Amino acid sequence: MFSVITLTSYSCKSNQKSGDDEGLTGNPAIDQLSDSIKSTPRNAALYLKRAQIFYDNQAYDQAIADLAHVMKLDSTNLKAHHLLADVYLDHLQSSLALQTLERAAKLYPDSIHTKLKLTEFQLILKQYGAAMNTLADIMKIHPGDPEALFMLGMVYRDQGKTEQAIGAFQSAVERNPENAEAWVILGDLMDRTHNPWLFNILTMPFVLLRKM
Repeated sequence: MFSVITLTSYSCKSNQKSGDDEGLTGNPAIDQLSDSIKSTPRNAALYLKRAQIFYDNQAYDQAIADLAHVMKLDSTNLKAHHLLADVYLDHLQSSLALQTLERAAKLYPDSIHTKLKLTEFQLILKQYGAAMNTLADIMKIHPGDPEALFMLGMVYRDQGKTEQAIGAFQSAVERNPENAEAWVILGDLMDRTHNPWLFNILTMPFVLLRKM
């Protein structure tokens, strides 16, 4: 709690500067990284680690500043793009979050993880057409990807397309029976539609029932 309060106060002092520009923050991990950055200022990994801590403590401006350093040193750093998108989204800059992930998807067109993350953001922003296009791209790379099918179900569900959502979630659990969240959502959807296939959930392994 102390670290969060300290970083919040620190964030108010400087909206654009990174942690090493203002001295000690009160967070030992950040202060140690700041000392390391002073010694090796061209080490992108150090800025990335510090940006993660800033983000975890909701010091968004400082996280963005550190990630800008990372991008200058390593403009194709995929982890930095993912983290920057998260920071922007939580910092209520959704358009920048989306642009960051779109750039990452262009840099790494075969990255399923990046495209799934992009789909998730598009869903959050209710850009359903764009989400469907991204999922179609994933299916071209990896047909039948269970996570893509799960996200497809989420997109359909968010639009109120219950039958299509059920079909997508059914396909998702067929390919990955250990996806407990998909089972729960599927059961809820089937319960709403009084679909008798709901009783098939009882055939799930006992371990999955315990997870739910």
